[in-house]
Amino acid sequence: LATSAVYCGEGYSVTLQSSLQHSLVHERLLRHIGSEVAWLECFEGQDEAFRQHAMSLVESGLSPATVGLPHDVSAHCAPHSFSLAVKMLTELSNSRCPQEKLRCILRAWDAILGVLALCTDSLSADDFLPAMAFALAMGCPPQLASDVCTVVNFSHREDFEEMWLFHFIAACGLMAQLDCAVEATDAPASIWT
Repeated sequence: LATSAVYCGEGYSVTLQSSLQHSLVHERLLRHIGSEVAWLECFEGQDEAFRQHAMSLVESGLSPATVGLPHDVSAHCAPHSFSLAVKMLTELSNSRCPQEKLRCILRAWDAILGVLALCTDSLSADDFLPAMAFALAMGCPPQLASDVCTVVNFSHREDFEEMWLFHFIAACGLMAQLDCAVEATDAPASIWT
């Protein structure tokens, strides 16, 4: 922090220091609140609704092609291709503080983008949002809505982290809109159509 004051000037250093202290206080306070305490629950069972929908998607034979991944990308992906992202998302509910939850989300994005980079030369939202929706469904996080609320309301984020959190929320919405009866041939070429 002292070296950043030399390079960035007095005003920025004070703002950065205040922001870091605020984040540290939140993190330490929320670490002391045990994960067994339901201190932030979403309204009217949204967590359970997301979990039940994800389980029904998996039971209906969800595949990368059925979530809306473009055919040229889904042809290179097996259902286990996103297993590392699924693992990161299952750790989301076990994380005790918002910063840890944010790190789980960002690691899941890293895993998704790594797989997709092997399948296509040019990534777009048509590729990575359905892939994250697939990983979310496969992972069936038990407290997805509450975890998202926790990260949005209590984590300290940089600009790029804010962007990937926004995309994560969009992927949650996409997963919630997936139909269990959709066939791979019925999937639209783009999620935006």
